[in-house]
Amino acid sequence: MYKNSLIKKFKKSDLYNQDFPYIIIENALDEDFYNKLSAEFPKLETFSNTANINENTRYDIFNESYTGESEIWREFLEYHSSAEFFSSVISIFKNEIKNSKNQNLVDLISKKDLKTGSIKKDFKDKKIDIWHPITISINTRVSKNKPSVRTPHLDNPNKIYGGLFYMRNPKDNCKGGNLELYKFKNKKKYNGNSIPTRFLKKISTVDYKENSLILFLNSGDSIHGVTQRSATDYSRRFLYFTAASHGISMHDTTKNQIHNFEKFLLRVKQKFNSVVNRIWKNWN
Repeated sequence: MYKNSLIKKFKKSDLYNQDFPYIIIENALDEDFYNKLSAEFPKLETFSNTANINENTRYDIFNESYTGESEIWREFLEYHSSAEFFSSVISIFKNEIKNSKNQNLVDLISKKDLKTGSIKKDFKDKKIDIWHPITISINTRVSKNKPSVRTPHLDNPNKIYGGLFYMRNPKDNCKGGNLELYKFKNKKKYNGNSIPTRFLKKISTVDYKENSLILFLNSGDSIHGVTQRSATDYSRRFLYFTAASHGISMHDTTKNQIHNFEKFLLRVKQKFNSVVNRIWKNWN
């Protein structure tokens, strides 16, 4: 294993299974290496092709798009987007995967000739089994009265797992930016890019803390979101890594009665507002 792997310090006590499996590792990297990595974190202007960088907005640099001169960053990104790292993550969740009864996933990770590829170059190639990118990411500065950058949600069902590694700037003393984990109330299911909090109960909070890792197995219960940050001139710095495949689905989006009903209500509301607006214009 690469000596600076994010999961090299994993131990069984780091694994939790509250409605869905996840691990939390604090001080994931050796202090000296982390400090070097942090000191060479890409500058703000490298995250955008334009001079304008929006506030409270996420920007990413994919591993294959990294053009910086830092040798330790190149090696770090190369390993954490490799088949070896993917296998190491899968080994952590092997029992949970087996118990999930997702036979397509079991068959996929059991392949001896697993083909991996670049999510940018090979995404449409059906011969590729797995894409596992890593991004250097930021949520930019925040002034007052800005909402969360990501409310509670489920990841796309073609993602096998998701991970965040926090690289908080030591000068950043803002509040918030934590990752919150949720479960459904009353076992009701709701899929979508955003899940109303009235359906949810918080089960855990992972603080936005430097050198901390959160990694979870994706499922229809793996609900997570980012808390609102207070005003700060500093970006929320983190790495995001995942693995995805066209050949699997980690949760069933068709069994989504609450979501479908809410979409129906939204269409009724939009239609009603449209009629009211037309009547109002004609009246005036």
